[in-house]
Amino acid sequence: MFSLALDGDPALSQAASIWDFNNPPALHTDIEDALERLMREERGIGFAANQMGFLYRVFAMQIDNGVLFCYNPEILTSGNNQVVMEEGCLSFPELYFKVKRAETVSVRYQDGTGAVHETSLDGIQARCFQHELDHLDGICFTDRVSKLTLDMAKKKRTKRERKN
Repeated sequence: MFSLALDGDPALSQAASIWDFNNPPALHTDIEDALERLMREERGIGFAANQMGFLYRVFAMQIDNGVLFCYNPEILTSGNNQVVMEEGCLSFPELYFKVKRAETVSVRYQDGTGAVHETSLDGIQARCFQHELDHLDGICFTDRVSKLTLDMAKKKRTKRERKN
């Protein structure tokens, strides 16, 4: 049974391996069920496999009323317009940072059967895709802020936790 990897877990800083559809590391339906379950339990809009210690290139993200599972995802092109927005991450509870990301991206990914899809995303869906792809590359959103900003936020979080 998979569980949420939290700040400090080595899986969060490791790049994930390609999902090989000819020799899959697991049943795609089992992984999809686990990704969706954890994403929903933690009330997230995206969840990468390495956030549950499974180091293969797949993530889930909320799309409208459904969930999109992206295997071996990649960004083909990024729009020139960069937008700064506040982000959080399920693996880093109660930490929020302003992160700059492309407002639009053209992406390619495979679904659970191996079929290839290409699409364009914008807004929160583009941001979520980029955030989850970062996870698969071993990059956390905390890597996108200064050490000082990260340290200050962690101290504030610790103070809040002590009060409660």
